[in-house]
Amino acid sequence: QRYQYNLLKKGKPSLMTDERIKLLQNLDFSFSVKTRNPLSWQQRYLELKDFKKKHGHCIVPKGYKDNIQLGNWVAKQRFEYRLLKVGKPTKLNQNRITTLTKLGFQFENVRQ
Repeated sequence: QRYQYNLLKKGKPSLMTDERIKLLQNLDFSFSVKTRNPLSWQQRYLELKDFKKKHGHCIVPKGYKDNIQLGNWVAKQRFEYRLLKVGKPTKLNQNRITTLTKLGFQFENVRQ
């Protein structure tokens, strides 16, 4: 799947379709085997949950001194959401959107 996806990204003939990409994303499939951040999505979500418990909201500043990676992760979720809105491939799936929304996370119109 990763090979076909990479062919598609390079504009080469591929068996990968938009429908297949969406199905794989809904299964939390990772199209990249490289992991820059060792913490999983679920672990960062739990950090966000703790942040909300402490601060009463989910608006983590990008340069949040107590956990810079969490601030970057939150910004990445919003970026992935914008990609999804314009129909581009993204790692953000409906399950993650629902989970974050239930926590009170805002994807748009956020002022930091």
